[in-house]
Amino acid sequence: MTVIEGVVPPGGWHYKQGNDTIRAESFTALLEAVLDYRSANRLDFGNVHEDVLNYICSSFPRQCRGSLNVAVGSKTPTIRNTGNDLIDRIQRWAMKIGGLAHRKVTQAQAEKRSEFCVNCPHNVTWRGGCGTCNSNVERLCAIIRGPLEVTYYKRLMACKLLGHDNRTAIFLDSSLVGMSDSLPESCWRKKNL
Repeated sequence: MTVIEGVVPPGGWHYKQGNDTIRAESFTALLEAVLDYRSANRLDFGNVHEDVLNYICSSFPRQCRGSLNVAVGSKTPTIRNTGNDLIDRIQRWAMKIGGLAHRKVTQAQAEKRSEFCVNCPHNVTWRGGCGTCNSNVERLCAIIRGPLEVTYYKRLMACKLLGHDNRTAIFLDSSLVGMSDSLPESCWRKKNL
């Protein structure tokens, strides 16, 4: 099932979240707006793409190609409280860049970046006690990363300063990875790798 993005649905690009209607100028912008709404209201992120796709395709069937094989009317997101701010930050980062994940660097460049990350004190574990949360973030990052891996992949965790999964971020174009003045001088982001 895919949304026909070149045609604006009746009423414009929108999604109903409870009693609120979230609007945007494009399908991609709508995904980001729903993610931002859920984050601002401390709601579980869920699967934003699937939720919006289901809403649009069930409300406006001519707006989609393929068949709707999922249950319509997914449950309302619940209050998010994983107790692990880092996993929430990583999930938000992964969902925000998901559609831009095709912008990757070379394998050699990713290997070089990974060497900096494995020795950094800010390379910390992000997995917490919520198995579902861990699985969701791992799945999102695996989708973005695809089949790519580096030599040190088992030692790559999360950047606690930038809030991303290092194993995934090292493969992405620098424009998709955050920047902070508090990064150590040895960070590959400061070296423009």
